[in-house]
Amino acid sequence: MLNFIFKKAILKKTINKFLLLSSLVVFALNGCSEPEKSTLPAETPQQVVEKFFSYLQSGGKRTLEEAHKLTNSSSQSVQSDSFRRWTEMYDPDTEITVLKSRILEQPSKAGEKVAEVTIGFKVPSAFGGFMDSTSLMHLTLDRETNSWKIDFLAETIDEEVFKKEG
Repeated sequence: MLNFIFKKAILKKTINKFLLLSSLVVFALNGCSEPEKSTLPAETPQQVVEKFFSYLQSGGKRTLEEAHKLTNSSSQSVQSDSFRRWTEMYDPDTEITVLKSRILEQPSKAGEKVAEVTIGFKVPSAFGGFMDSTSLMHLTLDRETNSWKIDFLAETIDEEVFKKEG
């Protein structure tokens, strides 16, 4: 009888250990699987870029101030008047299409998460019609506001990266 109780106690301990280990494994796998996705902002990098160019297209002091707010902190250090002068030359007839958007594995020089948005432009030509162009725009994830900010001064990625990608 004592042998039976002893075996039952060992079996119970083994089952408890198995359940505990199983729970830890499930918890660890759930905790380690892509935690970044839950902390990304609701507004995507693509949406921020589209909003930025919408503000530029509208023109006007208030909308250009709103566009300026969508830039990262180093770009916001640019005086509002300078930002306005740089952006007021934007032709409102320019057609913008976001071709693709992705979040890069490599962080910025400052260690921030970086998104890269590929944009197609159809710019009115002085000779009639449009000229097509493609450009990259980088955004950084602002940890304080949990929002994507445009790197207007193009300081996010080291030039050497572009030279290697070619």
